[in-house]
Amino acid sequence: MDVRTGEVPLYAGPAALRTCVVWQWLRPDECADVEAHGISSPMAISAWRRWLNARQAYAEEVDQPVTQACGPTGRPTLG
Repeated sequence: MDVRTGEVPLYAGPAALRTCVVWQWLRPDECADVEAHGISSPMAISAWRRWLNARQAYAEEVDQPVTQACGPTGRPTLG
């Protein structure tokens, strides 16, 4: 949020790179483990890492810092 205006900035990056919804980043073979163990599953951590790597790659592609290109990083969610 911009403290001067109180507005939330709009980021140009893809919506999928703004918030890590674990289910969107899981491979089919990882779903069962996340269903069984939730967000504490090692597969959820792998999905979060893929999301972080995708953010970094996008930021490099558009030649901007990650936060400027995709927004701030938050915790992953199951969505």
